[in-house]
Amino acid sequence: MTGLSILDYTEVVEANYNKSIISLSEILQLFFENHDYSVVYPKRYASVIYYTEEEQREESEYYMKQYLVVSYARHELVRVEMLQQN
Repeated sequence: MTGLSILDYTEVVEANYNKSIISLSEILQLFFENHDYSVVYPKRYASVIYYTEEEQREESEYYMKQYLVVSYARHELVRVEMLQQN
């Protein structure tokens, strides 16, 4: 594959959920409890939580601070960014 760079994309999973059945807090808790932070990957393998509402950003950052220890947080294993919709 000449001229193709694997650094130019992000793999994304969109999670549509019913707030009356499961909350964003529960989803974030599952995400952070099941994410393997023991291996430091290059930045292109970092996880990104995309949000569409300010409340989602705040909640995501709260959980990130609760679950990530300082030594892992500096490696940017998880980022929280606004979803750019085209």
